[in-house]
Amino acid sequence: MTIGPTVSFTLIELLIMVAVIGVLAAVAVPNFVNAHMRALVTRAVVDMKSCAMAIEHYEIDHSKYPFYNNPLDEVSAILGAVVTYLPVNLTTPVSYMAQLPHDPFPAGYLSGSQMAAAAKPYKYIHGYDQVYKNQQFIGAHVQIHFENSLGAKRPVLWQVWSLGPDRIVAHDGIAYDLSNGLMSYGDISRFGP
Repeated sequence: MTIGPTVSFTLIELLIMVAVIGVLAAVAVPNFVNAHMRALVTRAVVDMKSCAMAIEHYEIDHSKYPFYNNPLDEVSAILGAVVTYLPVNLTTPVSYMAQLPHDPFPAGYLSGSQMAAAAKPYKYIHGYDQVYKNQQFIGAHVQIHFENSLGAKRPVLWQVWSLGPDRIVAHDGIAYDLSNGLMSYGDISRFGP
């Protein structure tokens, strides 16, 4: 007869234990997701710093910033606009970078499997046409991005950027800010020189 009460007491303990584990999981999972997102944002910022150093070293050696002249350079479209990525000539024939780092935030309109397949370097635009061909559009475009996102004025000639955690093009120039929440609107950018 003592088997019945012992079993029910164990069942109650088990239910309490499952409830406690559920509460701990409810607290731990969002913290893990937030830590993962913060790590991706930090990775993007650190990658862009490395890209900036490679771009500036390229400019020192060639007296101009890297531009797209290699058939291996990636170009694609995001929402109908042509998007250019870091050029291959940062890795070959002189290795300013061992390899082009991949943007951890691919476009948000892709499905999960497409995102994994769409690993691409960071997006890159430059003022090459403005500086070397005396054409204003691209250079002015970089300058407008800089002034809109940072609210500052100084000459800039290139931009390395990522769509950020929201994976939406912030073409209005809004800069991503971690203090607005991990999934807030805005792009992560680095400008130079």
